Amino acid sequence: MMKPLVGRTIEEFRRCVFYMDGKLLDEHVLLFFKIEDSWYSISFSDGQMAFRRQQEEPQLSEPDDFDKDFAYPVFTVDLLSKYAGREIRSTSFYVAKIPTRDLFGIYVSYGDSGFCFLDEANGDYCYLQDGPPDTTDDSFELVNRDLCLEI
Repeated sequence: MMKPLVGRTIEEFRRCVFYMDGKLLDEHVLLFFKIEDSWYSISFSDGQMAFRRQQEEPQLSEPDDFDKDFAYPVFTVDLLSKYAGREIRSTSFYVAKIPTRDLFGIYVSYGDSGFCFLDEANGDYCYLQDGPPDTTDDSFELVNRDLCLEI
């Protein structure tokens, strides 16, 4: 059964990062969040956003877990901790208006504030932004649209 994200509260945020040869290459491979008893993820790949229910909880990593050639450790997202336990008021998607602008993502609004999870250059650069989107950039538009959860 699918239910809208609006009206729900996210209890916790985590992120998966990518290390190669001990160096951080990508700070936001996946954004995980917990709603009720389930974990969900948002990721970007090849110009697409994927939203999935996780089969199990993403386990937090210890600092020494990523000395290997390739590692995908999971950490809490301190930047978003102020949104934990607050009711989501709306969700919006970024839609490119200019074909050469490779930016898309989602904005989660809590009424007075919110956060963006964005992808630029088709997965080459994903990032979190605390606060509303930059509305002065006319290469994209923000379209109100419900993000639905598999319950």
